[in-house]
Amino acid sequence: LSKLFTERGYKTCHGECAGETWSTMTHAHKADSKSLRDHDAFMDHGDHTDFEWLNQTYPTARFVLNTRSLRNWVVSKADHMRRKRVSAGCPPWGSDCAKDPHGFVSNSNTTIRRWIISQAEHQRRVLDFFNGSRSLRNRFVVVDVEGQSVRSLNLLLDWVTRSDVSTRKTTDPVRT
Repeated sequence: LSKLFTERGYKTCHGECAGETWSTMTHAHKADSKSLRDHDAFMDHGDHTDFEWLNQTYPTARFVLNTRSLRNWVVSKADHMRRKRVSAGCPPWGSDCAKDPHGFVSNSNTTIRRWIISQAEHQRRVLDFFNGSRSLRNRFVVVDVEGQSVRSLNLLLDWVTRSDVSTRKTTDPVRT
């Protein structure tokens, strides 16, 4: 998605930009944040954002909820935590580790269950919010990022980035 947005001329932020984590700035309600001010599209850690504040603060903003299969997401996240644990000198799998300087690299079964529940709750909150009105729905799209062709992804991005969000149609060119 970042590559596709960049190809469309958007300046993307992936996780941390300008020394700030963009999702953290949304909870601090820092509309003057350099990360938020200097970028057009934001990727990664969207499940940690205050999307209601973003919507209120940036009333013309568009929102993309990217999804993927639960199994692949869990495996990827657990493996990411495994790499962090090993680099900190901890056993590859488990919860607490005295050597973990961050105190957050658990990938125990209990933690993995919490990830799944948290992700499901986040997606439900997002869907409930954006289904709250037609104007919100017209600025929102869900994109399954696995197994999509570039053409399919571009069609979805054409729709969410269309110039007239009051219509349900896009007259913008389809990119392949």
